[in-house]
Amino acid sequence: MSRIIAADFSPPRRNLARQMGADEAVDARTASAVARAAELAPGAAVGIFENSGAAGVLGRVIRAVRRA
Repeated sequence: MSRIIAADFSPPRRNLARQMGADEAVDARTASAVARAAELAPGAAVGIFENSGAAGVLGRVIRAVRRA
């Protein structure tokens, strides 16, 4: 079963992600989105979409996909 896990700083955007079908929405300010995604769906990362443009995020995304 595929799961969609969203991560964002903004509570309204996390709520919107849930409304649009995300199974989980992680608060990126207080939790490691990669670690939380691994807990929620171990070994299941098939693809990750990074849209923040924040420096340093792309490297974490690439490492997360490589571990899956």
